[in-house]
Amino acid sequence: MACKKCGACCKETTMRIDISGKSQKDIEDYRKYLSLHACSSFIQGDTLTVLAPVMCSLLGYQEGKGYICSDYENRPEICRKFLCQKAKDVEVLNVNVNDTVKTKEATRG
Repeated sequence: MACKKCGACCKETTMRIDISGKSQKDIEDYRKYLSLHACSSFIQGDTLTVLAPVMCSLLGYQEGKGYICSDYENRPEICRKFLCQKAKDVEVLNVNVNDTVKTKEATRG
């Protein structure tokens, strides 16, 4: 399935936190803190997945074209490897976050 240019891929950030060994109270405190900051979360096994509504600074909207990356050719590796859930079943990607941050900083400079 081709990209629908909806921008959903770049309108929120997903983080995964290892909660193994944390008390139920600690986990509830994390989730309360997150909800106060407009983040949603869910628990799967020993992982707390956080969805934060943080739009990418490179995402823009063009009339007639939809949401597009303003620097598509130089986008970070994590963006290049992203697999849209609307296009295909979820795939877990192994991307080094530090490399992604360095790449994104290089595209801005």
